[in-house]
Amino acid sequence: MNLIKSIQRTIKKDSRVVFAYLYGSVLEGDKYRDIDIGIYITEGHDPFIVSSNIETALSAETGISPDNFDIRVINQVSSLLYLRRVINGQLLVDKDLDLRGDFIESFSMQYRESEGVLMEAYRCI
Repeated sequence: MNLIKSIQRTIKKDSRVVFAYLYGSVLEGDKYRDIDIGIYITEGHDPFIVSSNIETALSAETGISPDNFDIRVINQVSSLLYLRRVINGQLLVDKDLDLRGDFIESFSMQYRESEGVLMEAYRCI
């Protein structure tokens, strides 16, 4: 898919992005609501500015409105269910395998610790 390659190429150019995942409806076929991308950025950068800059760059590269991109900085995300969706997506960029591995390991440990509570919560829904 050329769209994914364009997204990958654009995000890879941004020195603030350490790794990035594409996830959500865009991976399910040609019809999608928005383009969800989770990014992990280097420390010292404002997540809102980075997200906005990347949305603008992606729009320039793809011709798709920046409003159709949902860029989420995942460095400090606490929602385990959200992170699970991201990590199960398609890896776009990986500039630091060790850091990404540590991030996934930390997420996995938190998820395992909370798995019982999450399962109980799902049963109540």
